Amino acid sequence: MPLTGWSTTGGDLRAPHFVGMHALQLIPLLLIALVLLAPRFAPLRDAGVRLCLLRVAVGGYAALVALITWQALRGRPPCTPSWRSRSSRSSGRR
Repeated sequence: MPLTGWSTTGGDLRAPHFVGMHALQLIPLLLIALVLLAPRFAPLRDAGVRLCLLRVAVGGYAALVALITWQALRGRPPCTPSWRSRSSRSSGRR
């Protein structure tokens, strides 16, 4: 890929590294944003609600990193999802 330099023909572990490293930056920012928005929005005043929202974000990021890592270890490039490459193989196209 021109902008990132990631491989477009095989698996590249730089993609999950990129997503994981940015998660380390975005998750604390999300927590800060939730705390700052708590006085304005009544549901966010409860610390349990903020914790639940943070857990959902962390779980989503973990699932995304796991999926991208699995795809890279299978030798698939980041720009070609697995479901797309399977359907093109079954139809005879490449």
